[in-house]
Amino acid sequence: EIIGRSYSGFESFIIIDRGQADGITAAMSLAKDEGLLGRVFEVGRNASKVMLIDDPNSRVSVAIQRTREQGTLIGMGAGLCKIMYLSPASDVQPGDIVISSGLGALDPKGVIVGEVEKVIREPRALDTSALVRPSCDLFKIEEALCIE
Repeated sequence: EIIGRSYSGFESFIIIDRGQADGITAAMSLAKDEGLLGRVFEVGRNASKVMLIDDPNSRVSVAIQRTREQGTLIGMGAGLCKIMYLSPASDVQPGDIVISSGLGALDPKGVIVGEVEKVIREPRALDTSALVRPSCDLFKIEEALCIE
């Protein structure tokens, strides 16, 4: 269960009611049936802090489900994220589903992360980026599951 939360322009985390005594370790992922929420970054005996995916310090290796193109999801705060480092010729489109890629061995592969809302193509940029709305409402989390 979620027992605390902090949302500001500088951080976005929740506190769960499980810790070392329950087998929780740093870098475990937190998810709901709707998708990925974040990653444990601080573990106490009976409680842990989880950085949510919209936190400006959050990084998740992701893929566009339809095309399998890969990029890095970066938190932007206020319940939004951005995929960076997509190919300039990327076929990403609004409505595409974003999943965790499993690269980097931190998050399990294939967990839904969100949906592309807008594609950003800068004329002279070396990559394409996309705004992503997380699949879970990060402001209404009450319960979640820790996964390795």
